[in-house]
Amino acid sequence: MREVLLLDDEYLVRERLKRAVDWEAYGFRIAGEAENGEDGLALLDQLKVDLAIVDINMPIVDGLEFARLASSRYPGLRMAILTGYGTFDYAQAAIRAGARDYLLKPIDRDEFKALLARMEAELRKESEEQERLRDAIRESESIVRDRWVREWLDGAIPWEAEQFGKYCPTLAGKERYVVLAAAADKEDGCREDGDGAVRDREVVGAVEDAMATAGFRLGTGGDAEGRRTWVVGLDGEGAEEALARICRAALSFLGEEGFSRASVGMSDPFDDWVLAPEAARQASYALAYRTLRGGGRLLRHGELNARPLVTKGMSVRDRMLILLRLGNEAAVAGAIDEWMAEYRAPDASLEQFCLLLGELAAAFSLYASERRLEADGIVPASLQPFELAWSLGSLERIREWLRGQSALLLGRAAGEPRRATSLLAEKAKEYIDREFADPELDLNVIAGAISVNSSYLSRVFKQETGCTVIEYVTLCRMARAKELLERGVRNLSYVSEAVGYSDALYFSKCFKKLYGVPPSRFAGMPN
Repeated sequence: MREVLLLDDEYLVRERLKRAVDWEAYGFRIAGEAENGEDGLALLDQLKVDLAIVDINMPIVDGLEFARLASSRYPGLRMAILTGYGTFDYAQAAIRAGARDYLLKPIDRDEFKALLARMEAELRKESEEQERLRDAIRESESIVRDRWVREWLDGAIPWEAEQFGKYCPTLAGKERYVVLAAAADKEDGCREDGDGAVRDREVVGAVEDAMATAGFRLGTGGDAEGRRTWVVGLDGEGAEEALARICRAALSFLGEEGFSRASVGMSDPFDDWVLAPEAARQASYALAYRTLRGGGRLLRHGELNARPLVTKGMSVRDRMLILLRLGNEAAVAGAIDEWMAEYRAPDASLEQFCLLLGELAAAFSLYASERRLEADGIVPASLQPFELAWSLGSLERIREWLRGQSALLLGRAAGEPRRATSLLAEKAKEYIDREFADPELDLNVIAGAISVNSSYLSRVFKQETGCTVIEYVTLCRMARAKELLERGVRNLSYVSEAVGYSDALYFSKCFKKLYGVPPSRFAGMPN
């Protein structure tokens, strides 16, 4: 309710004004009354008055003088003057004195109601404008604060005690700190209400609210690149584990209630502000692992336990190129599914996964170039594997994207009639895929199996796939060997024989040439 002050030297006039309308219906209530301007000014010092209804003719301090003094002291005060004089001069004088409106005595009830409606509308509009201004100021302050914290955590600016005290006052004096990075997950099956960006901020905000409610002191770096970053203060034994429990509970609640899910990455703890940028990198890195480990969870940097990086890009690129050149969409999709399945393991490496994506994208681009296909909309020229993994957000989405892009490539290439040589190469490939473990398998055996001259097959296979027949046999054997090693088979003699090699040393040499490490190291065995 807005507060009203009545000023009139006649008691009966004041009483009639009180009873003239239902004040509350217009959003007002009578806060006070006085019979002269001097007492009215005293009441303004005591009360928070929004509207004063003032008679011109009053003793000591009249209405015009009251209006002049009150408007200078209280610029936000609305005033309406009551006068028995209907001349234009009095109306002008009232407006000059600071009144927003005036009424003639005797007062007409309908006119009085209309005046109250106008005053309430003006006051409401002014309040809304003031609130918007306050919001703009708060938002501006928040933007400046978030930008400073973000640039500090990015390592773009040095930590400064004065700025830190200004923008993160609650974090001073803590024993240890961690950095958290959170983002809404990009998975199917979640409720899709309203604007996506707003919904994502609300989901991440629920995690922030849970931490703040539990008493943790936060310094926020705001929202950037689809994620929100916080510096969190830790005090006492068990604070880090308590924070982890709070995050897990908040994330679990979001999933159980059917909201969009979120994931949180947590850095290792630190006690020196110089280490904050590295902690921020750790938090973002841990969060990125949701692509492999799944969303809706807390990912702690110290618990990632990823396998060491093993370079195997050559086999991925070459194999994909071969499959694309043969034009077998089912085989391409099967290879993509096979590679994606490898990274569902709990110790899968994100770096290795991004290398895989880069090699597949390179294979797509090379194939498009070879076939003189328009690659726009299939493989962006500036594709960054890490950004692709982050933007798609899950193995399943990435698998669908890879299969979709390869199908687009093959679909565009399908407009050209398949040559007899392409069909012959595919027939040879299918035979090799079945029989690669035969130690007697060579060019002559393969050519005889498909009833073609060996020299002709050698030339055609190289032309259609980009690799020789024997190179493809080796690729198939090495892929199977790697699969056995990853399943835990440790007997290298058994592995070499299982993939078609009678000499384990020669097998090891071929394996190292393709994958960059000998099979003993790949399997985690001592040399």
